[in-house]
Amino acid sequence: MRKILPGLVVLLAGCSSVSTSYDFDPGTDFSKLESYAWLPAPKREQSNDLVLARIQRATDRELAAKGYAPAKSGADFLIAAHMGSRQRLQVTDWGYSYGMGYGHGGYYGRYAGPGSIEVYEYEEGSIVLDFIDGKTRKLIWRGVATAAVPESPKPEQIDKLVNEAISKVLEKFPPPG
Repeated sequence: MRKILPGLVVLLAGCSSVSTSYDFDPGTDFSKLESYAWLPAPKREQSNDLVLARIQRATDRELAAKGYAPAKSGADFLIAAHMGSRQRLQVTDWGYSYGMGYGHGGYYGRYAGPGSIEVYEYEEGSIVLDFIDGKTRKLIWRGVATAAVPESPKPEQIDKLVNEAISKVLEKFPPPG
């Protein structure tokens, strides 16, 4: 199986299929949040500082559009970004196939036979954004974006796809209140 670039996650090869989900603490008053700060990224074997920088730039841009600003000190919430990937299988059963063949009485005609099954193995990447209360250090919001990872993406493609993933996941922040 192919190897992915270390830490390259939530990237698509073509059409968009970024899936997102989120969860939050309903006891948090999100209307009081104004400023944020980034937590240092955990150093892992598969960490990719270039992708992490793209994630941070895209997140900063999306949050600025919503009226949030980086804190000079005493941030209302902290952001931690996590990346990961795993092997996935997509199995498609096309049902019956139709074709020409010997029919009743030895003549050619149409028949229905066993269908074909296609199996596609691919890498699925994820970006997780955790928003943590700046005072209590408790998780208040988590957004997750997942998608298929292309084999050999170009830097421009990576930019586009990370921007799309972050934009989609932050559509749900702040949560409806």
